[in-house]
Amino acid sequence: MELYCKEIENFIISTNYKDNTKKRYKEKLVHFGEFLSEVTEQNYADLHLEKIYELIDINGKTVRYLPLNAVLIDQFLFSRTTLGYSWISVCHAALKSFFKYLLRNYNFNNVMLETEFKLKLYTPLRVPPRILNRHEIIRFLRSIVKHSKNIKRDLLLFILLLSTGARKNEILNITVDKIDFANDLVFLQETKNNRSHYLILRDGIGKFIQKYCVENQLSQSDKLFYDLTYNSVNDLLNSYLTFANLPNVNVHSTRHSFATIMFESGSLITTIQQLLNHIALSSTRSYIEPNYIRNLNIHVPENEEVYKAINLRCKPYLQL
Repeated sequence: MELYCKEIENFIISTNYKDNTKKRYKEKLVHFGEFLSEVTEQNYADLHLEKIYELIDINGKTVRYLPLNAVLIDQFLFSRTTLGYSWISVCHAALKSFFKYLLRNYNFNNVMLETEFKLKLYTPLRVPPRILNRHEIIRFLRSIVKHSKNIKRDLLLFILLLSTGARKNEILNITVDKIDFANDLVFLQETKNNRSHYLILRDGIGKFIQKYCVENQLSQSDKLFYDLTYNSVNDLLNSYLTFANLPNVNVHSTRHSFATIMFESGSLITTIQQLLNHIALSSTRSYIEPNYIRNLNIHVPENEEVYKAINLRCKPYLQL
């Protein structure tokens, strides 16, 4: 094994994490090294995990060295809990991954398995996000019809978010060449969990998008929403919510609305899991609003007015 600072670099190079994750992990591992340097009174550049403790005989001569143990890991983690759960959880993950790397490459004892620190004890209570129900979604769409300066783009944007359960970045990164207009599919090459995925569109939306692309003269490599950014989507959402006198929600809540409405409509949770591209079923369960049955058998006459208004404003697109 090499010096600690060198092993951090080796570890980062050997991983397949995204660049942002690599950067955060390296920051936390350097921070841990600085802690070790302080408590052991060694220079950071000279730290070696197999030589953390020095045993000295009565004559002051070094007998041997002892490696890092779980005691210092616990001391470090417990002393950093005031930095907040987000910070400590990333640090904990970085250390777990790093010591797995050391075990795999040098058979160095994975001291993370011996720590007393329990991350779950510091997990903040999760408050379910506020989402829009069916009636509120109709009011929201009606707000777009009434107030949008680019109705075709804005309706398409939010209909895609609400009807596919896709993440905001996935929608904003759609390029024309990834859209199967005839079969109502969109291929996502990269997703949050590093798995490719198909978005399944509502029947006929593919042809709607095709006409939109033609009208905006988009090439195959162009993004579908070439004129929107993360912040502008947030601004549009907040604007239409305000016009509709609806409570504040974030863009990601559209993903929760999709899951909840699918579930209340009778879809299997495993089907919803696949549509959301979740690896764990528990993640999908957390997306379903616990009061989903509130929408069952509710008929809202106002909905028909919205459908009629959308049809009139977007007639060229809806003549498929």
